[in-house]
Parts: sequence; C-alpha cells; structure tokens
Amino acid sequence: GRYSVEYAPKAASVASDEQHYGRRKLKYLALIASDRTLRQFGSTGTVPPKFVEADGELVRKGGVFAKLRSHERLDLELMAGRGIVTRTTVEIDLKAKRPAPRIDVASIEAQTIALAAEAPYEHVSGVFDMDSAKIGDRTFDQVISRLESLAGERSKVDLAARRNGQVDSTKTPADTERARAWAAGSLQDFVALAAMFRQNPDYIGRAMAHVRGASPAASAIMSGLGAAGTEPAQLALLELMRDDKFVNETLRYEAGYNLLRTKTPTRATALALQGLLHDPSWREHAVLGLGTFVRHFGEAGQTADMTEFGDVLVGELRQSNTTSDRIEVLTGISNSGYVPALAAIKPYLTDANDDVRLAAVQSIRLMQHPDVDALMLAGVRDATSSAVRVGAVEALNNRNYTAALAQALTERLQSETDANARQRVLELLVRWSDKQPALFTAIKQAAVNDKSEMVRASAQQALAARSKG
Repeated sequence: GRYSVEYAPKAASVASDEQHYGRRKLKYLALIASDRTLRQFGSTGTVPPKFVEADGELVRKGGVFAKLRSHERLDLELMAGRGIVTRTTVEIDLKAKRPAPRIDVASIEAQTIALAAEAPYEHVSGVFDMDSAKIGDRTFDQVISRLESLAGERSKVDLAARRNGQVDSTKTPADTERARAWAAGSLQDFVALAAMFRQNPDYIGRAMAHVRGASPAASAIMSGLGAAGTEPAQLALLELMRDDKFVNETLRYEAGYNLLRTKTPTRATALALQGLLHDPSWREHAVLGLGTFVRHFGEAGQTADMTEFGDVLVGELRQSNTTSDRIEVLTGISNSGYVPALAAIKPYLTDANDDVRLAAVQSIRLMQHPDVDALMLAGVRDATSSAVRVGAVEALNNRNYTAALAQALTERLQSETDANARQRVLELLVRWSDKQPALFTAIKQAAVNDKSEMVRASAQQALAARSKG
C-alpha cells in the first residue's frame, strides 16, 4: 500500500563516508487492493492496518543506498473485535560490483507527492494485477475442460463407492490422496475462473451456456460466478435461478445459494431479490440474501442502500401473519446487523412461541446497540425453553467480550439445568478466557463439579490445552 514514512538523519561517520537515517513508518494512506478487498476491512470498511512497531534504519554510503534495516508489527482488524497481527523484519545489504549511480535528491523531490494535512486520502488503483497472476497462462477453455474432467472423475468414483455400499468415496488412503489432488487442481482452476469473469465479462455468457448444457462442472462454474463478485456475474446467477427451461431445479438453487454468498452486492441485485420476496419458490433465499446484502452495504459505506433494503425487511416482519413467516424474516434480519430493526424485533423477544423467541434473540446478534447485550442475556435466562437458552448463548459468540457478559455467563454456568446449555456457556467462556484468564476459575470448577460428563470433559480439555500453551 501507500504509507507515509519519516526519515530522521543521524550523525554521519566521516571515516566510512556513511550517513545513517532513522526510518519509521507512520500510517497507511491507502491500500493496494481490489475494491472488494477494501470493503472488507473492518465492520465499517474504514479500518486500515495500524503500525504498532515500525523501527528501521537506512544507510547511505558514498552517496548511494547501502543498507536497510526494518522491523514492524501491524495490527489489522478484519471485523469487529477480531483481527490479525503481522510481524516483518527486513535486512538488506547491497554489495555493488560496479559503481552505482549517486542519489539524485532533486530528481526524487520532483517525483514526490505531497499531501497537505487536510487533503483526503487517495484510493490507489491496483498496482499489482492479482487477477492476471491468478489466471497465468490458462485459457478459459482449458479451465472449463479441466474442471469438467475433474468433476467427471469424481462422479465416477462416487458412483462406484455407492454401488459398493460406501457412504464416503474417500475411505481408503488412495482415495483420500486422489481427493486431495482433485481439490488442489480444482481450486487453482476455480480461482482462475473467477478472475476471468472479473477481467472479461464476455466469458460469463459462455459459462452460462455450459451450465445450460448440463456441464459436469456446472456447480464449479456457478461458484466461480459467485466468487467473481461483479454485477454482470450476479445478474447471470439471477438469470440462471429463474431459468426453469434449461436449468434443472438443483442447479437453480445452487445459483441462488452462490448469489447469496457474494460479498459485493449491487443495488440492482438487491432489487431483483426484493422482487422475489413473494415468490414461494424463492422467498427464503430472497429474505436471507437481502439480510446479508444489507450487512455488506453497511460495511461498504453504502448507507442509502443499507437503509432502503433494511427497511424492506422490517416491513416484511411487520406484515408477517404466521409463525413461519416471522421466523423466516427474523432469520434474514439476523444476517443484517441492521440496528433500526431492533424496535420491530423487541415484541418477539417475549413471544409465547419458543421458536419465535429463539429466532428473535438470534436476529439481534450482529447489531451494534447498547441494549443488545442485555436483551440477549434475557434469552440466556429464558425460563421455559432450554432451546432458546442454547440459541442465545450461541448468538453471543458474535458479541465482543465484556466483563458484564462474562460475569453473567459465569453465573449461568453454575445455575443452568440443561447440560447442552451449560456446554455452550462453557465453550464461550473458554474462548473469552484468552482476554480474561480469571474465567479459568469457573472452568476449573466445571471440570470437577459439573453433573454432565460431557461438560466436565470439555472443561478438562480446555485446562489441558492451556497448560500446554
């Protein structure tokens, strides 16, 4: 990416003709990545990598670059509360065999881009053409042919396994190795295919013809369309979903599934899904898809689209007349994290129907609102349904650790009567114990005192893993 760097001169060594500069990276100004990747940084789409450590030194000798030392640590938040840490050390010593050109400071200054403090960050276009690298020297026809060949071979082995009474065709070591080879080859060609769809939309029409022609690689092709993430690819999946003349029902539902998985939905795609809300064949896909799209719109900073389609789901919830309809819409909203839906959801958190209460408590799991943790804890303490309690704890896996949540769950671990619910509470406390080691006190008690052998064994495994770590 593009980042700002501070160079601070140090004392020069007259004897060795060396000039030392302290080198420190300050911050990222832009990232070299696709628009799709940039939209995936953080829950708001605005979380660049942060330099936690950025120490280094640059040495000039005789007026030319001679050495570089750099050690840096980056913190990158991938989603709310979760991230990765990278550490990089670089050491370069140049041993010139012939006189190197002297540094032309005036030329460097002439090419330097200066941004005023109030200037907006720039978006850097992709300096590295990653899609071309993924494609390499492959052609579209070669990729399709290989995917079809691999699919055909796998189909034959699966058929033979079923004839022999095997449920799994990878039971033997030889079959397992063959499956791994297929997976490796398929993955490379699949990645290349998605890149081709992004680079050249003309390939999309040809791919659709293969699907309609019942190609053995039809599933892989539609997955590639979903992974491509472009509007033409999404519209192609929509067209295949609706094509009941040339595409069988199984493949049409696969097309719908791949459309729901796209991380870069467009307004046109969302409008098309909205149009399917009252089609009995596609309503479930449409509700789930819109919920996911609403979240992606929010992550990409497309507030107007997020609001428009989030309100569509709220309207569907308010118009729902049956228990199944309510559960279906609540499940769709659970993918969205759409805070304005909270007011419409609250009445269902105390609904007389257990399944509706469960769907309601899970529907708020991604919402960033101060009331949500307390509402979910009410589900954890549900008086009449262990299924609601289990579902509420599972939904809490999407929340960030807080001392209040940890305390409430610690108490629940001791008072909960259902073993499955205690197991889910224990698993969450184990995950949070990395942030709060004091939680191991409750885990130790469960390892000895819990009435369930399953819970005791899980607690003991967690303690053993910690002692090894």
